[in-house]
Amino acid sequence: MRALVLLIYRLIWLILGMVVPVILRWRARHKKEDLSRRQERYGHASRPRPSSGHLYWLHGASVGETVSSLVLAKAMINANPDAHVLITSGTVTSAKMLEQRIETLGLSARITHQYHPYDHPVWIKRFLDHWRPDLVVMMESEIWPNMVMMSNERRHPVAMASAQISEKSLRYWAGRGHLLARTMFPVFRRIITVDAIQEARFDSLPTRPGTVLVGGSMKAAAPALTDNPELRQQITAAADGRLVVLMASSHDGEEKIFLDAMSAVNQSGGFMSVIAPRHIVRGAAIRQMVEAEGMTTGQHSRGEPPAPNQQVFIADMMGEMGGLIRAADIIVLGGAFGNIGGHNPMEMAALDKGVISGPHTFKNTAAFELIDTHGGLITASTSSAVADAITVLAASATLLDKHNHGAAKAYQVLADAAAATAQVLMALTNDGGPQS
Repeated sequence: MRALVLLIYRLIWLILGMVVPVILRWRARHKKEDLSRRQERYGHASRPRPSSGHLYWLHGASVGETVSSLVLAKAMINANPDAHVLITSGTVTSAKMLEQRIETLGLSARITHQYHPYDHPVWIKRFLDHWRPDLVVMMESEIWPNMVMMSNERRHPVAMASAQISEKSLRYWAGRGHLLARTMFPVFRRIITVDAIQEARFDSLPTRPGTVLVGGSMKAAAPALTDNPELRQQITAAADGRLVVLMASSHDGEEKIFLDAMSAVNQSGGFMSVIAPRHIVRGAAIRQMVEAEGMTTGQHSRGEPPAPNQQVFIADMMGEMGGLIRAADIIVLGGAFGNIGGHNPMEMAALDKGVISGPHTFKNTAAFELIDTHGGLITASTSSAVADAITVLAASATLLDKHNHGAAKAYQVLADAAAATAQVLMALTNDGGPQS
C-alpha cells in the first residue's frame, strides 16, 4: 500500500509537470521567479559539481530556511574545510540574500546556490544525477517526498535539521497523509529539532527509534548582520554623548509604546532615539507620529542623515540593521508588544547586545527563553515598563554590561549547538542506513 501511495504521488507530478511552465511564467510576471535560471527548476544545473571533497545538500523553502541553511553550511565548512555545500531554495529573495551573505562571509568557493527542482520524478533524477550529494538535509519543515525517497533510493543519507512541524501539519501526517508518512519518515537517519516540543511531535510520527533529537534553531544562530560603518558613525556623531536607544523591527502600534517610554525617560535630553520599522514603507507614517508628539526627527529615506538636533531618527532604508545594532547602547526589539509573535533576538545577541521585548514571543519561544536564562532579556508589556527598563540599564554600566554579556553567552550556546548538529549530520556519510 505504501509503495502504491508513492506511485500515485509520482503519477500526479507527471501530470502537473505539463503546467509548471505556465506557473513559472506567472511567477516571473509577479517578480517571484528568475526566468534566466528557470532550467534549474527542471533539475538542470547551472554550475558544475565540485570535483573533490564531500558535497552536502541543504534544502529550504524561502528566506528563513535559507538563513538556517547558511548557519549549518558555515558550521560544516568550519569542521571540514575541504567540504562543499549546495543550498537550494525556491524564492528570488532567498537567492539574492544568500548570494550576498556568501560573498560577505568569503565562502563563494565553498557554497553554491541553486533553485530547487520541482518534485517531478524526472527532474529530481536529473538533479541527483548531476550533483550526487553525500548528504541530503531538509531544513525546518520543507519536505518533498520525491526528493526524500529518490535520494534514499540512491543511498544518499537523508536528514532534517532545525526541524519543526506545526500542529496542523502534524494532524495531516497522522490523518489523511498517514500512508505517505509511514513511507517517508522512516527514511530520515536523523531529525534534529529546534526544541523539546518539536522533538515530541516528530517522535509521534512513524520515525525510526532514536533518530529524533534536539539540536536548537539554526536560524537563531545566524551570523552577525553586516555592518554599515557610515551610518553607524553618523549616529554616534549625532548622538554627541547621548545614549542611543534603538527600536528595532517595529510594527504599527509599537512605535507609540516606544515614543511614550522615551518621552518619560528623556526629560533631561540624555537620549537619542532611533526607530527602524520592520517594513520600511511605514517611514512616513512614523514621521507623522513623531512630529505629532512634538519631537524633532530625521527620516533617512528622505535624504536626512542623523543629526545632533534630532530626538528621533527614522532608519527606513534597507541594509541598515547591522550598523544600527552596533551603534545602539540599548535595544527595544519589536514584534512582541502586539500579536506578531516576536522577532529573533539573536540578531542582536550575535553583536553582544541584549534586548527589551514585549511578552508575546510565541514565534521564537526557544530563542527568547535561552536569552532570558542567560540574563540578556528584559520583558516589558507597557510603555511605563519599557521606560523603567531603559532607566535601569542607562543608570548602571555594570547592569548594561551584564545584560549584553548574557545575550552574547546565549548566542554562543546556539553557535555551539550548530557546530554539534553539523558533526552529527556529517557523521551520517560514514555509516549505513535505510534504503528499504
